[in-house]
Amino acid sequence: MSNNNFDAKNILITGCAGFIGFNLCKTLLLSKNNIIGIDNLSASYDHLIQSNRVKNLKKRNNFLFVEKNLLEISKIKTIFKQYNIDNIIHLAANVGVRESIVEPLKYVDNNIKVTNNLLELCRMYDISQFIFSSSSSVYGNNEGYLKETMAPQPISPYAVSKRSCELYGETYSYLYDINFCSLRLFTVYGPHQRPDMAISRFVNAIRQDKAIVVNGDGSTRRDFTYIDDIVDGFMRAAKKRIKFEIINLGTGKSISLSSLIKKIERYIGKKAKIIYKEGYKSDPVETLADITKAKKLLGYEPKITIDEGLKKYINWIGKSTVK
Repeated sequence: MSNNNFDAKNILITGCAGFIGFNLCKTLLLSKNNIIGIDNLSASYDHLIQSNRVKNLKKRNNFLFVEKNLLEISKIKTIFKQYNIDNIIHLAANVGVRESIVEPLKYVDNNIKVTNNLLELCRMYDISQFIFSSSSSVYGNNEGYLKETMAPQPISPYAVSKRSCELYGETYSYLYDINFCSLRLFTVYGPHQRPDMAISRFVNAIRQDKAIVVNGDGSTRRDFTYIDDIVDGFMRAAKKRIKFEIINLGTGKSISLSSLIKKIERYIGKKAKIIYKEGYKSDPVETLADITKAKKLLGYEPKITIDEGLKKYINWIGKSTVK
């Protein structure tokens, strides 16, 4: 992994208690940088999980936690007034493609409006560095290797919200000279991932001899990217002063859900009980990252293969569930 230190002294990380935020904070806290973590602790899964993550992070004296709702811009202003923030890494968001179809307005508020609030604060307080966590979902049903130059085809409110944030970022970059880098993430997995994510569900169900639900016939393919590689990508982006760029972070390889399940069966040593259900229109057939740009601009090179990542995750799950 790249060296942890870079020029920024005070780094604001939104969504610090989430899956990616927690892992990124742990890495950044190994450096001499001061981390200001914001989270409203409102994730759809166990509140205790997020609270424990914050307790873990607060053990470091260079970490400050602020529990705030990012929609309340007047309250967020106090943080910007008090601290000389050099760099924003914006991870906080409502996640989940299917939930966005049920409650699309939540994604307008908590994704689009919140990002706009933060960009406004960057403008007001002359913060020149903004790293945004976007998603491969903006590509929709584009086929083959997904390149940043492709026209977006969002097919869910979640994807629309992420693309909207990118457009706001591009506009603020042009108008106010904010260095805005949007990292389009491809199916991140690993320790501390959300329990509703595919690998979490599959691993837990197989370990407990419960049935797993597969939407579609199992041929859907995903570019699964291990959390350590994603964190490395964020670290590299944060060290750059990029005027405006959209950059894919993935592995450049995809695997079908059926093949993924077979690998999990092999590493756990149990057969899966599978229930197939109708697929969702909002789920792309395949995601496959073209990471040429990330390699060129960031020196990004994913290290963890799907086999290595699954073994690491299954081992972590085994240890974390020991009573």
